[in-house]
Amino acid sequence: MILAIDIGNSAIKTGIFDGGKMTDSFSISSLTDRTKDEYVGLLSGFVDGRQVDATVLASVVPSLTERVSAAAEKVSGRRTLRVGRGIKTGIEIRTDNQTEVGADIVANCVGARGLSDGPFIVADLGTAGTLTLVDGKNAITGVIILPGIGSQLGSLKNTCANLPLVGLTEPKALLGKNTADSVVSGIVNGYSAMLDGLIDRIKDEYFVRDAKVFACGGYAQTVCPRCKTEFKIVPELTLIGLNHIGLLNK
Repeated sequence: MILAIDIGNSAIKTGIFDGGKMTDSFSISSLTDRTKDEYVGLLSGFVDGRQVDATVLASVVPSLTERVSAAAEKVSGRRTLRVGRGIKTGIEIRTDNQTEVGADIVANCVGARGLSDGPFIVADLGTAGTLTLVDGKNAITGVIILPGIGSQLGSLKNTCANLPLVGLTEPKALLGKNTADSVVSGIVNGYSAMLDGLIDRIKDEYFVRDAKVFACGGYAQTVCPRCKTEFKIVPELTLIGLNHIGLLNK
């Protein structure tokens, strides 16, 4: 079995894979003040004595990478494979600096490649939003990085004195009848319109009108249904990609 760990800005998502199928998963908050031993306890409870043949980790939180990696090694008895330079992924990175492309973005693309033969776009809608194009030759062409929906909500509250901090819900209508509904509509409908526009421009400028579009991340279920773009939402796409990377590097 392969233990896949995705350390994100808001959550650490973990999955256990038996072959190509995820048999179990769990998620905890990305708290930087937890000790290695605390992460050992959390991972031990999740693994629950199951034999782990390989551990694959992607992280965008440097302060947690070493701690969680060491905890996983103690639990599994296996060296943790970190997504980065020198790791087989099956995906070429055609950017100015390959090391700047996040490990989660690479894992997303590897996961999506298993679901699509042609060019595709991956929208990861989490604490930050990203749009990544992979061409028909398995190469990452480039990335767009956007503020996440949570960041936009917080920014409105912090910079506009009369606007409240609202929870993210389904917009009641395009035009709000009160401040809270107006903010929710602006964030959700505005973000969906932005995604539609950017994806349409990517398809036009890079001649990939037939590209499939995949979505993952905590806000995908909220935003994507309001887009005109046809998305295939795969909530565990990052973990699926990490499993593929583990199989490639076994």
